[in-house]
Amino acid sequence: MISVLMPVYNSENFLEESITSILNQSYSNFEFIIYDDNSTDNSRLIIKKFAQKDSRIKFFYNNINIGYSKLLNKMIIMAKFNFLARMDSDDVSAKCRLEKQLNFLLQNPKASVVGSFIEIINKNGNFVRKSRYPINYVEIKNALRSYCTFAHPATMLKADFVKQVGGYRSNIEPAEDYDLWTRLAQISTMHNLPEYLLKYRQHSDSVSFTRANDQFLKTEIVKKNYEILSNGKVDIIKNFNFKLATKKELIKHFAFLKTVNIDSNFQGLSVLFRKKEYMLFMFKFILLFFKRPFFLVKKILCYIKKNF
Repeated sequence: MISVLMPVYNSENFLEESITSILNQSYSNFEFIIYDDNSTDNSRLIIKKFAQKDSRIKFFYNNINIGYSKLLNKMIIMAKFNFLARMDSDDVSAKCRLEKQLNFLLQNPKASVVGSFIEIINKNGNFVRKSRYPINYVEIKNALRSYCTFAHPATMLKADFVKQVGGYRSNIEPAEDYDLWTRLAQISTMHNLPEYLLKYRQHSDSVSFTRANDQFLKTEIVKKNYEILSNGKVDIIKNFNFKLATKKELIKHFAFLKTVNIDSNFQGLSVLFRKKEYMLFMFKFILLFFKRPFFLVKKILCYIKKNF
């Protein structure tokens, strides 16, 4: 009934816990597709060990790294079932997650995706904070104008809806999930269960750390594209080659990005705080406060509302 999709790349430190959290689900009728994208650590050996013990695991690997979005699209084509549970190789699912999300989608045929609240944990598995998301479709549709309304690895999707909008778009990575939600919102309803069904691990190798600036710019482009799509106009992301564009070229091509540089400063503060670079954080915080005090207070209040 469910196809669980787990892309893997160099996750040896967290992989066993992540795989085990899926194998121990209260709902057990699933295929577990684990696809290694040419890891250079021991990830492949760990997956093989589990695959030998549990026939629900379908293990595949690449001899070259093709990237997250392309790998997910490949896995969607391979999946036997219409219900696709996303799972990342460093996170931990609650025991009842698959059961609760499947029940919701079965009862809501017009819904393309259901997510949940999440708990943020650090590399050692220790609790950091909780993160909540808008629950019903109206709230989600409105909130998508400002931010990504789902924790990607905490979602379950319907493959027919995802295929209808063209799947993930690798040219907008690392905001590919946000982009997908904005397109699904045009053809279906969406929902988040108000329960903490995933422990989301933040660590120094997370995309939110390693590609923070790139993610910020792509996120701003997705926001604008959502506005355009909602007004029935032409998709500005579809045919643009972001891979070859520099930051300066992006700002030149997408003129609206010139007005969001101050948001970039706040994004940088967030990354510094999570990296525990507190001295540099305080220095830049004070500079930004004197430069734009009302903006900074507004952003902090928005952040608190979303995460606490």
